[in-house]
Order: sequence, then structure tokens, then C-alpha cells
Amino acid sequence: MSIQENFLQDAEALGNLDGDQELLDSIRIIFLETAEESLAGLSVAVLKAEPQNFLRAVHSLKSSAGSIGAPKLATLSGQIEMLLREDQSGLVGNLIPGLLDCFDCTVKELMLSVNP
Repeated sequence: MSIQENFLQDAEALGNLDGDQELLDSIRIIFLETAEESLAGLSVAVLKAEPQNFLRAVHSLKSSAGSIGAPKLATLSGQIEMLLREDQSGLVGNLIPGLLDCFDCTVKELMLSVNP
């Protein structure tokens, strides 16, 4: 994945916020401020093989990604969440590198959008 892929969809996010650009910017800044903590939570849950904690972390990431207008990250997080809920955690391992890459690209694009 590359940053040129457009990981953020402003129109979609603004549609969910009645066009309030200031609110979207605030939500995106909060996401950036908590990104490291979110990533750490995901990593710890994976390393310690804690599926319930990983499920909570990926669910939270899915919701946050939807709020900031990051549909690729929201979709990938949602796919992982569904697999975990369906007790198919063995299939999740193949998706984690893509999730981490998508997360990284989303954060980079966010940094450019809130700090032009």
C-alpha cells in the first residue's frame, strides 16, 4: 500500500458529520493523538495471543476509522472483527500485516491533512 492510494475520504466523513469540517478536523487530531496507543493495544493483544483484547482493539479501530473517513482501514478492521467473532482467528494472521500497513498509511495521510 502507498500513501497515493487515498486512505481518507473527506466527503464520506463530512456526510456523517453534517458537513462540519471543524469537527472532522478535531476527530482526526484525536485519532492521531491516540494512534500510538491504539497500535500498541493491537500489538500487545496479538503478541500475548489475547483474542478478546484483540477483538476489542480492532472493533475500536473500525469505529474510529469510520469516524475519520478512513474506509479502507474501517473495512479491513471490520473483516478481522468478523473473523474473530466467527471464531476463525486462524485466518486473521494473514490480514494483520495489511492492517498495520493500512494503519500506517492512514496515519501518514492524516498527518498531511491536519498539518498541511
